[in-house]
Amino acid sequence: MKINFECTKCQKEFDCEMGKIRINETTMRPDFEKPIVCPRCGERTMDEVFLTELGMNPKKLGKLANYRLKEKHFGVGVILL
Repeated sequence: MKINFECTKCQKEFDCEMGKIRINETTMRPDFEKPIVCPRCGERTMDEVFLTELGMNPKKLGKLANYRLKEKHFGVGVILL
């Protein structure tokens, strides 16, 4: 599954193939099968990217929680789905 992110380092949006996505029941954060890789900055952690509005497609994401969202799009730093 491809998800659209924005890198906090270079501020560029990119699509990233994430494979299967599961929720870690301890942290309530998504566990991706594949790493998040910015084409400019390389491998990034969940705390080093924003999930973009385009990436928030509910059909793709289902019930994932604790994504950091872009303030310019939503006016919040964190949202629980």
